[in-house]
Amino acid sequence: MLDAATLDDLVWTPTLDRGRNSLYPDLSSRLYATGRFARLPFISGTNRDEGTAFASQQPLTSQDLKAMLIAANSLPGVATDTLEAISDRILELYPEDPAVGSPYGTGNELFGLPASYKRHSSLIGDITFEAPRRMWSQAAARFGVKSYGYHFTDPQAVPALGVAHAAEFPYVYGQLPTTATTTSQNLSLIMMDYWISFSVSLDPNDKKGIHRPLWPQYKSNNPVLLKLEGEKTSVIHDSFRREQIEFLSRNAETLNR
Repeated sequence: MLDAATLDDLVWTPTLDRGRNSLYPDLSSRLYATGRFARLPFISGTNRDEGTAFASQQPLTSQDLKAMLIAANSLPGVATDTLEAISDRILELYPEDPAVGSPYGTGNELFGLPASYKRHSSLIGDITFEAPRRMWSQAAARFGVKSYGYHFTDPQAVPALGVAHAAEFPYVYGQLPTTATTTSQNLSLIMMDYWISFSVSLDPNDKKGIHRPLWPQYKSNNPVLLKLEGEKTSVIHDSFRREQIEFLSRNAETLNR
């Protein structure tokens, strides 16, 4: 497994520069809300278990996780009582129940790790990857920017990591190991054609190369993703963990997003 990091090590936010012609004049959530972003077509997606590679493999209590949330977001202008209340609600939305943690779909399996590992994985994955990706896709749709979203779920070799961060990269570049299954190799060929098509035409559906499912554009009235998983590749609604991710998005400013 990769070395784990604490939540406050994964802030991944730039230093704001509010000067004239600055690169990053405000929080992403505020820029998205007002349409102040590059209106260029894009592909954006996440993997099913984005947080596993960064989650702590040491036991963590709810108080530990709350302290991490507060440490990562204690910034000027953020009221302490507000941050504490939001942190408490986040922990309610992400309970210490392995059956709903990440790697998702693995029930109560703990892989020899503390129960908090799956909870921490889910928290990191949604705060750092899933919620920002959904917010970006929704903002693009509102302002008429063409985008295509994916959710990569093809099974991987390390069960405790699930479908971890960056697992899709070898598929896009055709660099799967020789031990990869035929199904995964075929998925890689399809993904390469999607990405090549988009690079050439700004549309992954040029009908050239390998026959592949239509990848719908992400729209406000049809917010869908292409689930990339071997022979199960299909279109899904972008609504998994709706309550949790909507809460994170509503409180993006407090969470420095």
